[in-house]
Amino acid sequence: MVREYTIKYSIIPTVCATIHNQKIRVFYQRLLANHKPKKLALTASIRKILLIAHAIYRDKTEYVAA
Repeated sequence: MVREYTIKYSIIPTVCATIHNQKIRVFYQRLLANHKPKKLALTASIRKILLIAHAIYRDKTEYVAA
């Protein structure tokens, strides 16, 4: 149930991130360049965003787009 909720409500923000966030865009484009399906690339981007969010929460830091 949690997994379905997470994926269901993370798709639109992830699509937005693949357009506007440099790190996620490069990651997403690299997966597509390696002939990965778009759904797989999007799911991997969701996971990457969640890992970044968890690291920010764990370390109590701010996100710095470098």
